[in-house]
Amino acid sequence: MVDSWTEVAERCIEELEPKYAGSKNGFAMWGEYSSMMLGAAKWIRDQPLHVLVTSLAKEEQDDNGSTDYWPSVKGGSVSKALPGIFDFVFAGVRITGGDKSAPQVERFVVTEEVRGWHGKARDPRRRLRAVERCSDVTELLERVAMSDEDFDKHLKATKAAQAAVAAATAAKEK
Repeated sequence: MVDSWTEVAERCIEELEPKYAGSKNGFAMWGEYSSMMLGAAKWIRDQPLHVLVTSLAKEEQDDNGSTDYWPSVKGGSVSKALPGIFDFVFAGVRITGGDKSAPQVERFVVTEEVRGWHGKARDPRRRLRAVERCSDVTELLERVAMSDEDFDKHLKATKAAQAAVAAATAAKEK
C-alpha cells in the first residue's frame, strides 16, 4: 500500500529542488518530476501483487465552470495522467449530514466519471455501478473477481435482503 500519492509527490519535489536550485531552466525540474512520478506509478502498477494507492483530492474548475476532482499532486498534467495508469481508480466520497450532536455519515465510492470525480473500473462484466454505497473497497474488487455463478448468488442474496428491509419498513409504517 502506498499512503499517499500526495506524499510521494512532495518527496519527489524535495529530492529535485536542490538539484535545480539556481537553474535558469525551471521547466527541466518539472519535466524530471513528471517522469519520476509517472514512472513510479507504472512501476507500482506492474508489481506481481495487488497494490492500493491513496491520494488526497484537489478541486479544479474546468473551462465551463464545472468542478473536477483529481489526485492532489503537484503538476496538473501529472495529476490528470495518474488515473489512466491504474486499472481501478475509486474516488471515496463522504457526505456528512445531521447536526453536531448526531452526525450522520454516508460513504460512497465512485467507479466511473460522475460529477467531476474521475473514477474508473476495468470491469469487463460491468458488475459495479457508477456510484456504490460502500465503506470497504475490497467488497467491490471481490464482486469483480467472482465467478458468474457466485455473482448470481450474490445478486439473489442482495435482492432478498432489500426486499426484507422494504417489508420491515412497510410494517413499521403501519
